[in-house]
Amino acid sequence: MSENAGLWLPPILLKTIEENRGNLTHEEFIQVCVEAWLNRHKSMREKPPTELYVTRDEFEEFKTRVRDFLRSCLNFLVHYWMELSPQTSEAEALFRGRLLNTIASNS
Repeated sequence: MSENAGLWLPPILLKTIEENRGNLTHEEFIQVCVEAWLNRHKSMREKPPTELYVTRDEFEEFKTRVRDFLRSCLNFLVHYWMELSPQTSEAEALFRGRLLNTIASNS
């Protein structure tokens, strides 16, 4: 059984290999690249990167910003609704007044 195998590579990749392999043969260069990738992949499995986690302060800031964003969206929708929708009854006018007072007190 032959130990040689063929691998078809795009011409641009072959050009990149030629430019970067220096004194290494094609086989040695590919072996170095594969070993480097495997070692990096192995080290990532053994020690997960710390940037996947957030601190409590970062999370609290995120919560505050989301809450402020939701509040501004609600304010926009309520004001938009009040501008476009005509008042049809006294009960609706009272409801709108209470809603505006609630929004003003929570802002």
